[in-house]
Amino acid sequence: AWSSGRFTTLLLQHNEYYFRRHDAVAMLPLPLFPPRGEQCLAEHKDAARSHPPRERHTGVLHVCSQSVIFEPTDIAVPIIRVPLEQVQRFTPWHPDAGQCSMLRECGVILDSDVSSSARRSPSTRPRSYESSTGSQASPKSSSGSWFSGLKTQILGNSRSSPKAGSFESLAHRPPIIHWDLCQIDSEQVVTMLERNKCHRNVNATPVQPLLFAIKHLVPADSVEEDDNTVMAREAPLECSVLITLLMSDATVKLDARGAAPWSPVSPLLRQLITKHECACLALPPPAIATSGNHRVLCRGRAIRVSPLVETPGRFLLTDKNIFFRPFCVGEEGEDQVALTHVLRVARRRYQLQNTAMEFSFKGSSASVLYLFQSCTDCDVVWKHLSSRSHLQADEWREWEKIRAAWQAGAVSNYHYLMHINSMADRSLNDLAQYPVLPWILADYTSETLDLDDERVYRDLSKPMGALNHDRLARLVTRYHGMSRPKFLYGTHYSAPAHVLYFLVRSAPQQCLRLHGGKFDLADRSFQSISDTWHQCSTHDADVKELIPEFFNGKGDFLVNRSSLELGVTQEGRHVHDVQLPPWAGGSAAQFIATNRRALESSCVSGDIHLWIDLIFGHKQRGQGAKIAFNVFHP
Repeated sequence: AWSSGRFTTLLLQHNEYYFRRHDAVAMLPLPLFPPRGEQCLAEHKDAARSHPPRERHTGVLHVCSQSVIFEPTDIAVPIIRVPLEQVQRFTPWHPDAGQCSMLRECGVILDSDVSSSARRSPSTRPRSYESSTGSQASPKSSSGSWFSGLKTQILGNSRSSPKAGSFESLAHRPPIIHWDLCQIDSEQVVTMLERNKCHRNVNATPVQPLLFAIKHLVPADSVEEDDNTVMAREAPLECSVLITLLMSDATVKLDARGAAPWSPVSPLLRQLITKHECACLALPPPAIATSGNHRVLCRGRAIRVSPLVETPGRFLLTDKNIFFRPFCVGEEGEDQVALTHVLRVARRRYQLQNTAMEFSFKGSSASVLYLFQSCTDCDVVWKHLSSRSHLQADEWREWEKIRAAWQAGAVSNYHYLMHINSMADRSLNDLAQYPVLPWILADYTSETLDLDDERVYRDLSKPMGALNHDRLARLVTRYHGMSRPKFLYGTHYSAPAHVLYFLVRSAPQQCLRLHGGKFDLADRSFQSISDTWHQCSTHDADVKELIPEFFNGKGDFLVNRSSLELGVTQEGRHVHDVQLPPWAGGSAAQFIATNRRALESSCVSGDIHLWIDLIFGHKQRGQGAKIAFNVFHP
C-alpha cells in the first residue's frame, strides 16, 4: 500500500466512523492553497483557469463517515481531510492527455488502455452502475431517481447475510482491480501533519477541484456481464458509491428526519454501517482459528478502546487464542494473542456500563481494553476465561494478597496505588477513568531536597482543595450560600483534559483531537512544575492530582522532543520543555526518580492510607466527604 504510516484514527472527528482505505493517486493543484486576501485570491483563480498546474502524489484515501482523507506517501506533503459537509460537487473526472500520462506512470489502468476484446471481460472492463429502472448513471451526487434506486438496491437487504458476492469472496477468488476517477469540489479542506510534524490543523480553501484515481478491488464473483453493463450484485460498496451515499445530495444537506447524512444519528449512516459490518462479520475467521487444533468458544462484535479512540471489529475467542479484526477494510491492527501469553483478565466499567474487559500480558506493561455490546456478551467471554487456572481473573482474591504484601512492605506504594486504581475500574486505555496518584511533595523551589524532612511533603490527609486555608474559606462560604446540590469543587481531580494537560508533549495527537485540531492556549499549557503546583493548591477552579507518569519512566512527557509548536505566552516566551524544580538538576529522569523516592519514603508510607480514603474510600462521598471538605459537583 502507498502509505507513509502517518494516518491514525485520532485524525477523525468525534463519533466519525472509519469505513475503509484505498490506494489512490491524487492530482493536487500547485499551490494547494491560494495566497491570502480577496484580490490575491481572484488573481490566483484567473491564473489557475488559464494554466492549471498540478502535481501527482501517490498515497492512500481513507473513507470515513464525515470526511475523506488523503494520506500522501511523501511526508513533506500534508495529510488532506475533505469534510463531506463542505463538498459542493462530487463528479467523475475525465483526465486530459498530460494527466493520463502521469496516471499511467503510477500503474493506473484507464478505459482507453483496455482493448476492445478485453472490454468483454469483467476483470478489465470499467464498471458502471445500473439503477432500479435499468438506466446507467455515473457515481455522482444526484437527487434524481438514480440515487433513490441505488440506495434501495444497496441498502434494502442490509440485514441479510452477504452471499457469493460479499467480502468472503475475496478469500476464495482473485479480485478485479478497478480504478475510480473522480473530482471533488470543496469549499474547505483541512491539512494535518505537514512534513510529519504534529501541529495545529490548518483550514484553507483550494482554488481547484481535487482529482483522485482510486484503486478498488471488486470480488470476482460479484459481477454479471451482459451486452452493455457489468452490474454489482451483493458486492462491497465501491468507493465512489459509498461517498455518494454519505453525501446523499450536494444540494440537499438534510435527510427526511432533518439529520445530515454524516451525522451519527442519521438513519442512512446507520444502514451503511450495518451493511458494512455484516459483510465484515461474514469474512472467514483467521486460518489458525479454523484449524483442527482450535475450538471456537464465542464470537461477535466488540470495540477495542484506546485513549480517545474506539475501533469496532470482530472478536473471536478459541480455546487457545484471542482474535480481534477491525471492521476498517484494509486497515492494519488485527490482534492475535495466545491465551498462554495473557497474564490477567479484569472486568471493567466503561461509560458507567459493566460491559468491558481488560487483558494484561506477560512481559509487557501494555494492556488491551475490549468493549462488548451487552453485559450478557461480556459474561459469556468472562465465563470462558475465568475457568482457566493460569489466568488471574479473580481480582478480589488477588487484592487480599497484595494488600497483605503491602502492609508487610513487600509491595511498593506505587504498585499498591496502581492496583487500587485497577480495582476502581481505572485504566490507561480510558482517559475518562485514567489512574490517579497524589501530589507528594510541596517544595518545588529549593535547590536541594531532604526527603527525611516532613516539611517538604504535602498533607495527604486533605484533598487538594483544602490545602490552602484562604481558598478553602472562600469555597466554604460559597458552599453555604448554594442551593442544592451543594458542592465545594466544580472541577474534578481527574479528567481527560487534565491527563492530556500533562501529556501534551508525549501525546500531541490526542490533544489535537480533544481540542478540535489545535493545542490549548500557551498561557494555559503545562509549562512549569512549580507553577502547576501553585495553581492546583491555590486556584479555586483547579484541584487536579497527578498521573502515573510522574512516578514511573524517564520523564519523556516533560521534554518537547518532537519540537512541537505549543505557542507563545503573553510574556513573549515560547513554550518548550517543562521547567523543572531546581533540585531536579535540569534532568527529567532525576525529577521522576526523586518523586518516586518521595512516594516510597517512610513519611508518605505512614499517611498514604489517608489519601486513599479520600479518593477510593469512605471519605469520597456522604458525611465523611463533608467532614473532610471533599465534596465535588455531582
